Amino acid sequence: MERRCQLISDPLGQVERIYAAGGLPLAGELHGRMRRFLGRNPQHKHGRHRYRLEDFDLSRQTLDPRFAAYRERHGVPAPS
Repeated sequence: MERRCQLISDPLGQVERIYAAGGLPLAGELHGRMRRFLGRNPQHKHGRHRYRLEDFDLSRQTLDPRFAAYRERHGVPAPS
């Protein structure tokens, strides 16, 4: 979850870290293009969408048992 938050709060910084980890340069023009893209496409540009389980004919009662082993293995708490 931490990485996701950083990707949202600092997308260009995350891309820079990814490039650096791969030993790749983030050239000036590419960096500029990414910055311009982010400027033209801010989060929620077209409004905010809220996903609900009911929209997909799903319920917590059916999904919680299916993901219990995954949550336990990876230390993910059950949603409240």
